[in-house]
Amino acid sequence: MKALRCLVVDDDAMQCALLVEYLDRSDQLLIEGAFKDPVDALKYMKLHGEQIDVLFLDVEMPKLSGLDFLESINYQGKVVLVTAEARYALEGYQHQVFDFLLKPVSYERFQAVTRRLLEQGYAVNEVAKDDSMIYFKVNGVVKKFDLQEILFFKGADDYVELHLEMKAKADAIKIFPVSLMGGATYIKTLSSIFPGVPLIPTGGIKPNEVKEYLDNGALCVGLGGVLVNETLIKQGERKMIFNASLE
Repeated sequence: MKALRCLVVDDDAMQCALLVEYLDRSDQLLIEGAFKDPVDALKYMKLHGEQIDVLFLDVEMPKLSGLDFLESINYQGKVVLVTAEARYALEGYQHQVFDFLLKPVSYERFQAVTRRLLEQGYAVNEVAKDDSMIYFKVNGVVKKFDLQEILFFKGADDYVELHLEMKAKADAIKIFPVSLMGGATYIKTLSSIFPGVPLIPTGGIKPNEVKEYLDNGALCVGLGGVLVNETLIKQGERKMIFNASLE
């Protein structure tokens, strides 16, 4: 059976990560990407929308509603609206939406919707899912890589990169810059969705916040500039910086 290429657009970080996790449970559903910002997703769809078979689209988003999103593109694939309000059903069907997922989305309901998609055998671009390969978005274009040829991964800055690094069996995953993503609360959210994954948050963490990060699931934390005088860094005073790190 051919896999369906899927894209998730939802400004709710936890809900977006949950849908990504649900998609990864099926060998017939291939994750092409996930966006929290609908404007960025719109740009991506205008360039690569023909590659996407199924679009999981949130309705209530601040910058651009899901329905306005659909009106802005000429999309030929299947749309599954994700919403907390059943009242959007009528408007959705006017846009020829395939189905709805009501928040909070249960895995049973998700399975029912995706099963119907797969039973139809629908695919804009058929692609066999290959566990020896992994997909990344590089400069806005999704590319396929052989896992055997990947030597290392950089730190993850969102749930999609985290998901990909988990798939590559990383020993631990650096989350950077965590202070711009929601701090310790973001780590708690990731830990609840990806239990058992060793997370190393870094970027903007203050010494008095370390315990909070550890309590919320971090394996350890990374501290940098907050430990030393910025002037020492600019002057290249390595010995003084090293001594300061030991204090």
